[in-house]
Amino acid sequence: MSHRFVIDRRRGLWLGVCQGFADWSGTDAGLVRVALVLLTILGLGLPGIVAYVLIGWLAGTR
Repeated sequence: MSHRFVIDRRRGLWLGVCQGFADWSGTDAGLVRVALVLLTILGLGLPGIVAYVLIGWLAGTR
């Protein structure tokens, strides 16, 4: 488990946000991806997608 959130574009599927969160939290990346998809479909919608892209952009600029 890492102390910093860093996206992992090599092991990530699109921007590496879910893989980075999985590395940071010590969970499985597949579970993080499923949770994000379910949250987006069931509740977050477009703001969830915008937040994902924004996190990928902000974390990728470091």
